Amino acid sequence: MSHIIRKHNMSIDVFIETYPNTQLVSNSTKNIVSQSCKESNCGSWIKGRKHTDEEKEHLSIRNSGEGNPFFGKTHDEETRQRMSDNHADFTGDNNPYKRALEEYPEKRVEASKRQQAIFAEIKADPQRYSTWIERNSKSVAQAHLDGKLLGYGRGHKNGHYFSIKFDRDFYYRSSYELRFIKYCENNDFILSLSSCDFSIPYKASDGYNKNYIPDFLVNDDFLIEIKPRKMLEIELNKLKLEAAADYCNSKKLKLIVLTEDELSELESNAQIKSNIFHIK
Repeated sequence: MSHIIRKHNMSIDVFIETYPNTQLVSNSTKNIVSQSCKESNCGSWIKGRKHTDEEKEHLSIRNSGEGNPFFGKTHDEETRQRMSDNHADFTGDNNPYKRALEEYPEKRVEASKRQQAIFAEIKADPQRYSTWIERNSKSVAQAHLDGKLLGYGRGHKNGHYFSIKFDRDFYYRSSYELRFIKYCENNDFILSLSSCDFSIPYKASDGYNKNYIPDFLVNDDFLIEIKPRKMLEIELNKLKLEAAADYCNSKKLKLIVLTEDELSELESNAQIKSNIFHIK
């Protein structure tokens, strides 16, 4: 960035203040420098070297508070939007980390080994492993809820449905959920419908604490969980529904579990006050 001092006769700080949205180094220059470093093997001397505790402490102090190069600054709206778009689907092609692994296949093997080593270290510590499972289950549940794992994992039908009645977009994770959304869309007695923005903790059969996010909240009174009838006998779902029942009791909500049978009943009585909801 010495060209700024030479060509513009101003310091880096003054340049940034004067031209806040201007790149300090052009993308073409970055690419030239990057390619040159690769060809000359620049930086290979430090590859694999770990910082000492003293170095780590020094770096931490140097980059904290006002020492951080980004201290007091914010990304502009265009940059925030671009970052959001790039990371909106963290399993998709917009993820820069995924692109890097595809560009350099050997890094995929290295990344896999690092992840395996980290996971082995976590699993060796029971308390740390328990915390990791609880946090991970919550983040995965939220990712499913937000539609960030579209088409991921289960073979169920999933996608987005925009509700004109509720003026919002719903992400559905199964055909049963889509049927229920459409039922609410066409039923005058359903005044409000929302996806749950909270998680319910439960203890899994392996003894670890986990979290799951229920499906819908109706009229701010009914917590809806939608499951195929055959899946109600699965131990995991039993544990989730037990936790949901306790949660509803504490929040004065009514838990309603809908299977294909109840959905069919609702659909056949779309404009009738259903006994399932006990709406009077």
